[in-house]
Amino acid sequence: DLRATAVERVLARPRPHPTQRWRDTSIRFLTDLLLTTDSCDRDRPRELTTAATARALRGLEDIAVRDVVLRRIVVSELSCPACWSVTIETLCHILRGAPAGSTAPVATVLALVAWMRGEGALASVCLQRAAEEPGYRLAELTTELIARGTDPRTWRESLRTLSEADCRNPAG
Repeated sequence: DLRATAVERVLARPRPHPTQRWRDTSIRFLTDLLLTTDSCDRDRPRELTTAATARALRGLEDIAVRDVVLRRIVVSELSCPACWSVTIETLCHILRGAPAGSTAPVATVLALVAWMRGEGALASVCLQRAAEEPGYRLAELTTELIARGTDPRTWRESLRTLSEADCRNPAG
């Protein structure tokens, strides 16, 4: 509870104007956090500070940042199960530290990554968390993809057709 309160205080600060530089910095931070090259050498994710958790949550709130990072995770084809586990556990740490009202972006990204790895139960729980904030479009799309029985490989291939520039400039 103390950690969530601290994260909530950090998130209560005025939001930065999402300049391209801010987005690039957020994308680098999240990519480094979630797709570390040394994850095969680690058996668990690194501990996140309150500031790092808040920074991750703030970055994922921005649709362009979220979409680029999600594309990088999905098309990266992490090399081993340990790499995927570290990414999933790091996202779980971020979600656990998220205060109410700030969970939909990270819960949805986690749901998609879990679904890609065949962890349907975790994806379902994450989508329930995301549904606590109605109207989050990516959560609604993800729920529909899973309900229709879409093969995750099909979704991965559709993301591969998008460039990072497409993700940075969503058409809506």
